[in-house]
Amino acid sequence: MKTMLIIIATLILGTFLTYFTFSNYIKNDQIAEDKTEKSQKHIQSTNKRISTKNSQEIKISEKELKNLISKTPAFNDFPEKGKIGVQFFDGNGKEMKDQMFLITKNEVKKTDISNADFIILTGNYWIPDIKKSNDFCEVMKEIKEKQDYRIKRNIGVLEAGMKYKSLMKYQDCFN
Repeated sequence: MKTMLIIIATLILGTFLTYFTFSNYIKNDQIAEDKTEKSQKHIQSTNKRISTKNSQEIKISEKELKNLISKTPAFNDFPEKGKIGVQFFDGNGKEMKDQMFLITKNEVKKTDISNADFIILTGNYWIPDIKKSNDFCEVMKEIKEKQDYRIKRNIGVLEAGMKYKSLMKYQDCFN
């Protein structure tokens, strides 16, 4: 009787360990695939950074950004009291204090952006693409696709939904 219980316990334990090991193998394999995909995106982004010469010297002027924003359809529906900050960081990830812009309904100012509702941060290696573009949202779509940005939200979700409801049709740009 004791022998029979030991055999049954061994079979149950063996089955459990096999299942546990196999499920971890599958899970680890999926994690490896996810990491590989993220690594490929990171490599593409890194290549963009490396291929840009003197990334610390790449800058955009207030006038250039204002010109681009004025051509971007999404900003025609920008809320009266809306404030979005855009800031760039250099190739080393250091925020560039002289590349901070506050976007409101009718103007773009190179100024402190700490009171912006949202702050979008991305690498200054995107500036050449931004300068060549006729639509800020087109460049933002590419930046988002490559997951090469950070967004800081300084207002509540409900307040943001109410304040920026006019931009809902431009979710691919502002989401």
